[in-house]
Order: sequence, then C-alpha cells, then structure tokens
Amino acid sequence: APTAPTAPTAPTAPTAPTAPTDDTPLSDTEQLGVAGLGATREAALLAHFGSLAGVRAATPEDLTKVRGIGPGLANRIHTTLHTNTPERSLR
Repeated sequence: APTAPTAPTAPTAPTAPTAPTDDTPLSDTEQLGVAGLGATREAALLAHFGSLAGVRAATPEDLTKVRGIGPGLANRIHTTLHTNTPERSLR
C-alpha cells in the first residue's frame, strides 16, 4: 500500500547543553580534570564506581582498588574532586 506523504516538520531550536550532575555519566570527551589521569584510567574509574558521584564518594584507598591508580594519583583525584566542585566556586 502506498504511504501518505508526510508534512514537513518545523526546525527545532538548538538546546543549550546542560551541566553534568554527580549522577550524569561523563561522555567519552569529558574529563574529570585531574592532572595525570588519562582517558583509560578515567574510564576505569567511572566503570568501577558507576558515576561521577561514585568516584567523588570514594576514599583515596577506594580509588587505589582500580587498576592503574596508585596512592599518589588517588590522593590527587580525591583532592581535585573535592576542591573543584561548583558549590565551592560560587562561594
């Protein structure tokens, strides 16, 4: 059976990007912003803890349980995620 022609649709306005929340998984192009933390180890952290909130809630000792994360890097991750939060930058 022939299909009916469809009416043209109005173009949609672009939407502004939304800021990620603690529960938003980071995309492949987003980074946690930790010096020395490459994409592979960042992906391993997010896979292990499930989200930015999970990584942020982890202690440095918890972070070292992820392959490739040593004590020094774990401390740097923990410090960075607890000093570069949006709440602190607004104060």
